[in-house]
Amino acid sequence: MSLIGIWYIGELGLGLGLGLGFVQIFNLIVPQNLEIKAQKSEKFRIGVLGASGYTGSEIIRLIASHPNYQITLMTADRKAGLSIGSVFPHLVRQDLPDMVAVKDADFSPVDAVFCCLPHGTTQEIIKGLPSSLKIVDLSADFRLQDVAEYEEWYGQPHRAQELQKEAVYGLTEICRPEIQNARLVANPGCYPTSIQLPLIPLIKANLIEVKNIIIDSKSGVSGAGRGAKEANLYTEIAEGIHSYGVTRHRHGKSQACFRHHSQTMKRSNLFPIGDFQCQIEQGLSEAAKSKVTVSFTPHLMPMSRGMQSTIYVEMAPGASTEDLYQHLRHFYEKEEFVVLLGKNEVPHTRHVRGSNYCLINVFPDRIPGRAIIISVIDNLVKGASGQALQNLNLMMEKMALNFNASAVYSLQNLPSFRRTQSCILSWKPNQLCQNTPRVFCSMNMAADQSGDSRKLSIGDVVEKARRLWDSSPQPVKSFPWNKTLDNFIQLVVDLVLAVFKYLSIPLFTVTSISEMSYCAHERKLYLIPLPFLVGVAVAGVLKDAALGSSPYLEHAEVPWHLIAVVIFFTLLKFPGPYYPYWGRIFIPHFANGALLRTLWFMFLWSRRPRRTSENNQPALMTDNHKTDEA
Repeated sequence: MSLIGIWYIGELGLGLGLGLGFVQIFNLIVPQNLEIKAQKSEKFRIGVLGASGYTGSEIIRLIASHPNYQITLMTADRKAGLSIGSVFPHLVRQDLPDMVAVKDADFSPVDAVFCCLPHGTTQEIIKGLPSSLKIVDLSADFRLQDVAEYEEWYGQPHRAQELQKEAVYGLTEICRPEIQNARLVANPGCYPTSIQLPLIPLIKANLIEVKNIIIDSKSGVSGAGRGAKEANLYTEIAEGIHSYGVTRHRHGKSQACFRHHSQTMKRSNLFPIGDFQCQIEQGLSEAAKSKVTVSFTPHLMPMSRGMQSTIYVEMAPGASTEDLYQHLRHFYEKEEFVVLLGKNEVPHTRHVRGSNYCLINVFPDRIPGRAIIISVIDNLVKGASGQALQNLNLMMEKMALNFNASAVYSLQNLPSFRRTQSCILSWKPNQLCQNTPRVFCSMNMAADQSGDSRKLSIGDVVEKARRLWDSSPQPVKSFPWNKTLDNFIQLVVDLVLAVFKYLSIPLFTVTSISEMSYCAHERKLYLIPLPFLVGVAVAGVLKDAALGSSPYLEHAEVPWHLIAVVIFFTLLKFPGPYYPYWGRIFIPHFANGALLRTLWFMFLWSRRPRRTSENNQPALMTDNHKTDEA
C-alpha cells in the first residue's frame, strides 16, 4: 500500500504539473489582450462595358456581394443615362452609377474592366483603354491565337493584332498560372468551357483517342443576347429544338461563303459557331500537342439559360470508363466549381441554373471501347460572367494583401436563395446608409417570373421594419450598436478562453489519477516507470530533431516545436480508456513522461537569455563611438 500511495502522490503531482504547464502554453499561444477587429478589405474599382446585356447584368449581380470589388463605371450606348435598376429591376437596390455611353466613359477611377460587348466590337475599344487596366473580354475577339483563323471564320482582318498576341485564354481551371500574370484575358465561350473542361485532362493523360470525337451540345436562348430578333421570339423558339451551323465547314468554302454565313449568324443573333469550333480544337490541340479536329453540332433549346454537352469519345487501348472517371475526379478534386457526380448520376441543366458549377459524369457506351461524357453549365455564369469573375480574381490577387482569391465566386459570398411558390428571392444585408440598417430583396435573374402578388409580401415586412426604425427616438438611432456588439462578442470570447484555460488543471489531474487507479486495480503499478521513462526519452529526441530540421526554432519568440509536441502527446493521452488492455497501461504514462519532459524544456526555454534590440543597442553605440574616434 505504501508503494501505491507513493505512486498516487506522484501521479497527482504530475497531473497538477501538466495542468499548470498547459496554462503557461496557453498564455504563449493566446495573447492576453485578445481583440476582435474586422479588417477592411481593399476595394478595387471595376468598370462593366455593356452592362445592359445578360452577361453584364450577371457580372453586376455577382460583384454585388464580392468583398474586394466596387463598380464605379457602367456603359451601355442604347441605355445611356439610365440606372441599372430601370433595365434589370432585380438590381434596383444596388448602389451603382448610372450607365453612360462608351465614348463618354472616364476610365481614370477604374482598376479593371469587364468587356461584355458584342463580338467584333471590342477590338478598337480595348485598344483605346489605358494600359494600366486589367481587362477580361467576354467577346470572341481575342480567343483565337491565330489571327488568320479569325479572319478565315469572320471574313475580316483582326484590328488589334498586338493585343491578340498579349491575350491569355481564360479557361480558369486549366490556365490558372497564365491568367495570374495576364493583363488581358479572353474569356472562353460557353460551348468550349463545357467541352474543354472534361476533355483536356483526359487528352493530357492519354486516356482517350483524339480522333472521332463527336460533340452534341445544347444551349438556352440567353446566349443569343438581348437583341429583339425574330429568331428569338417566343413563338419561334418554344416547343421545338433546332441545330445551327451544320452546313458551315472550314475547308472547301470560299471567303464569300464565310462572309455569307457570318452575316446569316449575325442576322439570327445566334452563337458564332466558327469561333466555338476553333476554340474547342485550339484547346484540345494544345493538350494533345498535335492537330485535333472534332465533329461539333450545337442546338438551340427552348429554355432561357443552361447548357449541356454530350461528348462521344474513343478510349485509349487498355483504358476504361472507370479510369476516365477517376482521373477527372482526381484532376478536379481541389477545384470548387468543377464537380464529378456520383456513379450513374446524370447531370441536369436545372442543377446548375444560376450557379458557377460545371457538373460532369462519364458513362460507358454500348459500342465497346467508347465512352459518353456529359457536362452541364449555366451558359451565363460558368460559361461567361462567373468564369470572368474567377479570372479577374486571379489577376488581382497579387495586388492586395488581404484579397480573398479562394472566394473567386464562392457560395459563401453569394446571396443565399430562398425558393417560394413563384420565384427565387435573393437575400443579403445592405450597407448601412445614414446609420439605418436595411435589408433588400432582389430577384435572381434565373428566377421564374410570375404575377402572383404574394411574392411581394416580404416587402411589407421590410417597409414596416423601416418605419419602426424611422419612428425610433434619436437616442436609439445614435446609440453605438456596432461597438456594443463588438464588446459583447469580446466578453463571450474572453469567458470561453478563461474557462478552457483553467479547466485544464483539474482535467489533467483527474486523468492522471484515473490512469494510476487503473494500473493499481490491475496490479501493474510496477510497469509504470518503463513507459514513463520511454516518453521522457522520446520527448528529448523529438525536440532535438525539430531543432535540427529548422535552426530558426531555437530563436523563435514562441516555442512552436514544443507546443506541437505537447499537443501531440495530449491527443495521445486523452483516448486512454478506449485503448486495448496493454495500451491503457502503457500509452497514457508514456504520454505523461513526454509531456513532463516537454514542459521542462519549455521552462528552460523561458529562462534562456534572449537577444533584444536593447541588448544590441550598446554594442552599436560602442561601434559608432569607436568610428567617431577613428
